[in-house]
Amino acid sequence: MHIAGHSHWQNIQKTKGRNDLMKSQQINCFITRMRSAARRAGGVYEVEKNKEMANLLSEFQAASIPKQKFYDILKRLQVTFHSLS
Repeated sequence: MHIAGHSHWQNIQKTKGRNDLMKSQQINCFITRMRSAARRAGGVYEVEKNKEMANLLSEFQAASIPKQKFYDILKRLQVTFHSLS
């Protein structure tokens, strides 16, 4: 934390940057786990049909990440998976 009298924005920027980095790393970890869960279930991305994916949704919510973000990522992964198949 900077001690200078007019560095309020620098303090905010440093704190926000650190928090954004941590959140980004957390989401990247979830994406990797979502890909693995779908692969293990034979390419099933539906939360209702894939118990591991349902568990990841619960973890997403516990980490204070919006449910919509989870479904957006899931949709992107499905498109990527089907375009590579």
